[in-house]
Amino acid sequence: MRSARPVNRARRSTCTRFEPLGSDDAELIHAVQRRLFPPELRESVAEIRSILTNTEKHLVCNLSCGLFDGRRMVGYMFAYIENRSLYHDRDEEVVYIKEIGLLPGYQRFLRPMFFKLYEQWLAFCPGLPLEAHALDDAVEKWRRLRRMFAFFGLTMDVVKERAGGKGPSYNLLRLNVADYTGALYSRPMPLPDPGVTDEPVVTVVTDPREWLSLKSDWDRLLHETHDSNVMQSFEFLWLWWQHFGTWNDLYIVVVRRGEEVLGVVPLMREYFTIYGKVVRKLMFLTAPMEMSRPKLIFGNNEDTCWPAFVDHLDGCRDWDIVDIDEQLPDGNTDYFYARAREKRWLIADSETICPYIRLEGTWQEFRSRLSRKMRSNINRTRRRLAEHGAVEVRLVDSWPALDDGIDLHCDIEARSW
Repeated sequence: MRSARPVNRARRSTCTRFEPLGSDDAELIHAVQRRLFPPELRESVAEIRSILTNTEKHLVCNLSCGLFDGRRMVGYMFAYIENRSLYHDRDEEVVYIKEIGLLPGYQRFLRPMFFKLYEQWLAFCPGLPLEAHALDDAVEKWRRLRRMFAFFGLTMDVVKERAGGKGPSYNLLRLNVADYTGALYSRPMPLPDPGVTDEPVVTVVTDPREWLSLKSDWDRLLHETHDSNVMQSFEFLWLWWQHFGTWNDLYIVVVRRGEEVLGVVPLMREYFTIYGKVVRKLMFLTAPMEMSRPKLIFGNNEDTCWPAFVDHLDGCRDWDIVDIDEQLPDGNTDYFYARAREKRWLIADSETICPYIRLEGTWQEFRSRLSRKMRSNINRTRRRLAEHGAVEVRLVDSWPALDDGIDLHCDIEARSW
């Protein structure tokens, strides 16, 4: 079986992305604080690490994320679950947004940063209100975000913090959750207008709500696609994405002709480092493996969709590596790799090798075909086994003995791992 054939091409890439933050990132957060805040508002590396270490001790407590440009942190949101509401001064679980920092030139990522928090909130702690502190000059900036909060189904209230503490005076902010909030994420948004053309048009879906609009077409095309299975169904992938896709970018390639959906390629973009450089890899949604074998969901439109997909990859600048994994060898995959070579993309080809021993004839006949060294190794191993009891070779080649033999094999394999 062909296992993985990643395709890549050399290019200059912009790898601005979000990643989860933990206690190991305390020094990076402190470095951003030093560039943004006066000394009295900064925290030491030890203080930042202590807070994050505490959140890591509790399941789904730390919701912090960092914004990275390449390997450099350029912003962060420090957020975690607290068991006391400061706004109401009462015991209540809330998501506390401790701090937000964005270096100059990256303020446009504030909305996507809140969306990352919203995705985690919706998956792990839906319904919890959100609270934050803000200095007087920052409150107006929060107020300008009211429309965005309303988009997420949140309303904002502000009160002055009770006097008595040292340091600057803060305001307490509370984002309350409306009853309809959870439904917003499940409200489909239409795809962009493809325009009037007879040629196939490629659209890249990066918003989960646009993905929702594909549900009926997705299931129809999947049913028409050879060798597909339930782990490529819309429902399965949608649920997987909500809980495991947060730190990747949705990248679903949709091929349309007018309003008709001809095919979809269910991809996501992940980031990883090679020799100190961050690269972007397009790969199938979820973890590809032999039992699920992700598919390019083209139904009966392969002849139209394959060229459109390859041409899109050639014309866009959104990737460094494409990993088309676990595909059966056929005319369509051969076409893809031929086109990739034509475009001078570097192709890595590998195969999954399943080792086995072919046993034919008697044990003595099998042993006689081995090298002297192999026979010596087997004899030595057999003598060591004989120290624990009699050793014999049994041949099982018929039912019901085969059933018992398979059970014995599974039991030995389970204990060996």
